[in-house]
Amino acid sequence: MWKSIFKLDYGKAFKGHAIQLVHTDNEIILTNRYFINTVTSVYNTNKNITTSDYNYYPINGTPKWYQELGRRLEALALPTKMVLRKDNYTCTFYGGTQVIFTYSEEYNGINFNNHYANINHFRKMRYLYSIIRENVKRLTDEDLCSFELENDHPYERLLVLPEDIFY
Repeated sequence: MWKSIFKLDYGKAFKGHAIQLVHTDNEIILTNRYFINTVTSVYNTNKNITTSDYNYYPINGTPKWYQELGRRLEALALPTKMVLRKDNYTCTFYGGTQVIFTYSEEYNGINFNNHYANINHFRKMRYLYSIIRENVKRLTDEDLCSFELENDHPYERLLVLPEDIFY
């Protein structure tokens, strides 16, 4: 069972910011939403560990280059879902329609970042995504065909992008 302790809707604290603090039987959950991006920090009282997940959605509307990439993947008979992993970052590309860039970190004890730290981390993610975007735009058909395939689900394959796309 969960109980909401504190909640502010969009525009009540900062422009485009909403916040909610929830308590369950063994967790304290703090969710910050910055427009469409979210930070969810979960403190597990039994394990004394905080897990923070940042979800950054870099595209609003689908750019033509990304739609074309989805068509190229289909034409090459490759999975339209691609994933890029490095350290605690994961960037998932969904067939020319959506991109989700995530960051996860685990801390000992309780650790909820403040508004300033969250905004700065999203700035860093935006910068990293700009590098990833430019490198993904440059991928040739030969590059795409050379990447490793992985099963994400028994019915779904995905294309694993190499870490050097981060640079």
